[in-house]
Amino acid sequence: MVSFQLSGIPYEPFAPLFALSDQELPKINARRVIADSKPGYPCRVSLTDAAIGGWTLGGVDTYATGFPLFVQENNWTAGTFAGAATGGNARPNVVPGANPSAFFGKLGDYKFGTTAKINAAAFTQAPNYTFGDAPKTLGNVRNFTHKEEDLQASKRIPLFTERVNFLFRFDAFNIFNRHSFGCMDYHIGDPAFGQFQCGTGPNAETNNNESGIVSSARTLQANFRITF
Repeated sequence: MVSFQLSGIPYEPFAPLFALSDQELPKINARRVIADSKPGYPCRVSLTDAAIGGWTLGGVDTYATGFPLFVQENNWTAGTFAGAATGGNARPNVVPGANPSAFFGKLGDYKFGTTAKINAAAFTQAPNYTFGDAPKTLGNVRNFTHKEEDLQASKRIPLFTERVNFLFRFDAFNIFNRHSFGCMDYHIGDPAFGQFQCGTGPNAETNNNESGIVSSARTLQANFRITF
């Protein structure tokens, strides 16, 4: 009886090949093979079946703290310093001792179109030709934090020959269906003062569009492509 032992070939001589592209490999009589089933192609170095591959995974995660909110007033006149002439914003007066925040719960507890984030009783209209003492932004009243996760997965599948490939790609935007609110009604005296009117993203509170919509829901899409 003859005894024998199988051993893998050395890895080092082939290491430079992994840095070459699929177009460069044929020039030296080599090609890249991706296992798409199991059992697939045996690895001559480890003497095991190559793991199924060809997948590419990626994603973009966005996290932002809430931006400070602010308040303004309507029908403001301050002589030559009026907003129409200089582009300035009219600020109301602050009621001493009043808490400017009207909501202390979490994002999931907020009732869109009903709950106010800013306390209307904390501000009064500044008389004409005067400047209100409200700060430019309310440091202790902020928008909710913004969270959004986008994921992407793709796979290359060889067809017929190594030159023909079927590419599959799947994208998931806002995969956890998170919401952020914006379009705040900042003007004291308005019926919806202190309420968010829409939701568009982490900077929604700087958008004065009162469209009354909620932020984009989860969006899934898939696409296919054949390259040759």
